[in-house]
Amino acid sequence: MPPSLHRSWVLLTLTALSLWGGIALLLARSLPRGWWLRWVFASGMALALWMEWVRRHLGRNRSQMGAPPFPRLSLATWVTAGRAVPLLSAVAFLVLPPEAGWRSWWPAGLYLLGVALDFLDGFLARRLGQTTLLGRDLDVALDGVGVLGGALLAVHWGKVPGWYVLVGLARYLYLAVERWRRRRGRPVYPLFPSMARRALAGVQMGFLAAVLWPLFGPPGTVAAAYVFGLPFLAHFLWDGLTMSGLVRGPFPFTRRGWRTALFLLRGGAALGMAGVLFPWLDAWSRPLPAPAGTIGRGLLLGLTVAAALGLALGVMPRTWAAVGLGLLGLALQTGMPWGVPAWGLLLALAAVLYLGGGRACLWEPEEVLWSRWLGGATEGKPSSS
Repeated sequence: MPPSLHRSWVLLTLTALSLWGGIALLLARSLPRGWWLRWVFASGMALALWMEWVRRHLGRNRSQMGAPPFPRLSLATWVTAGRAVPLLSAVAFLVLPPEAGWRSWWPAGLYLLGVALDFLDGFLARRLGQTTLLGRDLDVALDGVGVLGGALLAVHWGKVPGWYVLVGLARYLYLAVERWRRRRGRPVYPLFPSMARRALAGVQMGFLAAVLWPLFGPPGTVAAAYVFGLPFLAHFLWDGLTMSGLVRGPFPFTRRGWRTALFLLRGGAALGMAGVLFPWLDAWSRPLPAPAGTIGRGLLLGLTVAAALGLALGVMPRTWAAVGLGLLGLALQTGMPWGVPAWGLLLALAAVLYLGGGRACLWEPEEVLWSRWLGGATEGKPSSS
């Protein structure tokens, strides 16, 4: 291993410790001393283990197997390894009691920052031509830790039911079964390409980044956990059966025959946004005091109309489905009753977000992002994000 690569790791470690120290100083003013010490110990230990894991894998800092290692860590690898600081800092709140007050904004914000940086590292790696085996390994490992830690945190705070932890454990269970089959000399069959595989996992981190915010809570977050978590687990189960040779073929709900159904679901989602969500948000926001209330009301209703039109026309349908889910979550949090319309809208928006707008879409620029970032790893082991 080149000495310059080890020096690059030392500099990365010092930078990560500096960022972690800054977060610790900010939290020292927000948390009771006993809580703060517990958080410092948990997050510090997690970060130390992470940086040691990075050091042990420095030999993978190469473009492909057999190629010479690069002398330094790339900028993309720096971002990938560095986003562990906010993610692990957020997950370390597991050692603290659930907090419903303003302190709960800290882990939500830190987790969201870690998820946002996931976009940046992939963009930099492709843009600068800095894709490495190490960067890929770090990304997959950190995504797995992020989903598992976020799921545990959401369960710990009572945002989602306990079974949702299986979403975080799914990847590790799959790898354990695969390793067991190889040790027993049993065949391990390849998986079929599936854009939905990584998309379903990537959406989990987005869901967790949203559900951790104090703005959202049961029963809306519990219902959303079923809509987001069960398809993810179903796909993992299908992959496990495929790996074992018990089933063949791609996951049923990703086949082209569903494009017409998605077109109908997209239309139903547009009608639900206009006929169910808009009237509720209009009535709820009307009494809000001016001027902030007027601005907020205009923003909410404007986004609702834009989402309905985008879904109806098939213009950026996944993006507007995500916006619609956020608006629906806000409506449910403010007292909108659960019923067939709310459940139907939730399911339709989730289907469009996962699988696309189906037929007759006018413009889907997001598909490039979806296939590169979320759908980038379509073969081999399922990813946890």
